[in-house]
Amino acid sequence: MTAKRTTNGAGEQVQPHPGGISDADDISKLWIDPGIGDPLTVEHIHKIPLGKPRDFFRTVPDKSYRQLAAIYVHKSENQVEPEFFLVDPAMYGKIEEARPTSLITTVDRIGAPRLWPIPGPRDGEKDNAAWGTARAIAKEGLTFWVKLVWRGRAYVSRVADPGYAPDPDFGRLPPFEELVRMAFGPRGIIRSEDHPVFRDLFGKVTPPDPDSDDPLV
Repeated sequence: MTAKRTTNGAGEQVQPHPGGISDADDISKLWIDPGIGDPLTVEHIHKIPLGKPRDFFRTVPDKSYRQLAAIYVHKSENQVEPEFFLVDPAMYGKIEEARPTSLITTVDRIGAPRLWPIPGPRDGEKDNAAWGTARAIAKEGLTFWVKLVWRGRAYVSRVADPGYAPDPDFGRLPPFEELVRMAFGPRGIIRSEDHPVFRDLFGKVTPPDPDSDDPLV
């Protein structure tokens, strides 16, 4: 008996699969359906960047997505980018370098969030041009797509053309507290004098780990 021959969309003859199943049907049975849709379009946020936006951004208008906190900026000789640490109220006054900081949520044109710490003056200090202009541009970002441009001792804004990007869907953002948790990580809050950054800042000796058997510790 002669095997029946089939044709593809181009009218070309296709040799059937020996088991009687077309090659296309056979291959289609190999895929796993995870039930979560297209893996390239499903959004998963695992890490939130900290620092000023480098590109055009919008500021999240919901007031709950910006808070005033005490933040210490750690600048080590062995790393290029500074590290930001939230200071627990129990540690207020113990780190002179910490200062009141506005922690503001922004998003870029694809909707990816970022936390932007904008420092402010301590009690008795004067505000400076860099901080003041940064806050003004963050406010401008409530309405327009803006970009920070450094001009001498202050920032100026560069506003994108109309139609640069649609208004962000801010409703898709995780809660602010969740963004903070992902941005600062498990060691990003200085809650006591045992925190390694506090100990390093004040030159305190780190006690040996009693569970370590390393003779050089």
